[in-house]
This record gives sequence, structure tokens and C-alpha cells, in this order.
Amino acid sequence: MTRVMDNGELHDQIYSMNADSSNQRQVTTGANTHWAKLSPDGMKIAYQGYVDHNYEIFVVNTDGTGLRRLTNNPGYDQAPQWSPDGTKILYMSDKGHDREHYDIFTIKPDGTAETRLTNDARHDQVPMWSPDGKKITFESVRSNQRQIVVVNPDGTGQVQLTSATTASTDPTWSRDSTKISYRNSPSPNDNDEVWVMNADGTGKTPRRCALAMAWGTGNAARPGVRAPLLRAPRERPSPTRSERS
Repeated sequence: MTRVMDNGELHDQIYSMNADSSNQRQVTTGANTHWAKLSPDGMKIAYQGYVDHNYEIFVVNTDGTGLRRLTNNPGYDQAPQWSPDGTKILYMSDKGHDREHYDIFTIKPDGTAETRLTNDARHDQVPMWSPDGKKITFESVRSNQRQIVVVNPDGTGQVQLTSATTASTDPTWSRDSTKISYRNSPSPNDNDEVWVMNADGTGKTPRRCALAMAWGTGNAARPGVRAPLLRAPRERPSPTRSERS
């Protein structure tokens, strides 16, 4: 993502390039675009674009052609994630609730078959597919704290995995879909630590470091589990001050 001058204003735009950094090209134009996610086959990019005073979900070919707007409503539609088989896109939306609370949705890359996975007054956000495509994790505000919840791709089988008195955030799947890493602090005054648990919420174990953990899953399921890698906290799907006006 690169900031580009357009009509006298700076906007974040998405670029694509080869793995060796050759053939760089601008994929998007217009208002700010964020959260670019490459499809499992490497042919398309899903992203959130700021248009009509809110974020919507778009899909475009990696060469910038074939732009398609998937959502069109007054709410903020954000944080798109491809399913491992590339047939669906997961995202969060407040559907016109003025960002008071979000729910989790899926939609096909052609803009059809939108399905609501959660429907309550809680704030459900930052969804992520398991690499095997069988489960979806997300953060949900419950008892005044963000907790980690898992649900089936059809919206059934919702299970809260954490119940800490401090926020549990940034769930990330292991490559074999058997474990989830996440951030939590022992108390409100302590730094966040990395924890790892089984996919069913059992076996919670602290890893005693102050950064979030990534297993390097990408969008495609791969066999085996590598040692976790440290990374900075994930991009959060929040608009800038100017976009809120």
C-alpha cells in the first residue's frame, strides 16, 4: 500500500508486484483503500475502499482490471479475508449502526450470497478463517472485554474460547488449524503477552513475550506447524479522523 497524490489530496492505494519486486503497478485509484488481501490463486485482491462516506468491500484483478464492488450500504464494511478455497470473502460490518457494533458476514467474490454469521448487540470484529476453512475466529466484546470466539462458516456452533478479565485479541491460526495464538495481558497495567491455545479453547499457555504472534498461515492451508514468528500488532480496521467526518 502506497500513499498517492490524487486531485491535490493524498490517498492510500494498493500496488501489486512480482515476488522479486519487479512489475510494480498501481491497482486501485480514488479514495483511500486498505486491508488488501490476495486470493489463494493469486489472481484477485479483496480490499476495503472508502466511498460514499464509509468503507465498502471491493475485488479487483491483480492487474487493476475487473473492479467489482461487493457491498453497498450505509455501514462500514471492513477487514476482508478470503476463504482458503477462494469461494467466499469474510468481513465485518456495522450495517448502518454508526459503528456502535459490528457483525461478521461472508459474501461470494461476485457479490452474491451474502450471509450474516453473527447478529447481536455485541461488537464482533477482525474475523479470520482457519487454514482448513472449517472455522472462523473473531474478537467479540463480552462482559466489557474483547474475547476470542470461534464459529462455523455457516454461522452455527459459536463458542467463546477465552474469558479473561483483560482483553484477548489478535487471534491467529497455526498452519494445521489445531492451535490459535492471541494477545492478552495478566492485568490492565501489564504489557500484552503472547498466549497459545488449542482450537477448542483448551490448553492456554503463555509464551512470555510482548508482541503478537503470527504463524505465517497466509490464505492457504499448508501441512505442518512451524515455530511462531514475532510481528507487530495487526492493522486495525478503523477509519482516520477525516473519514469519520
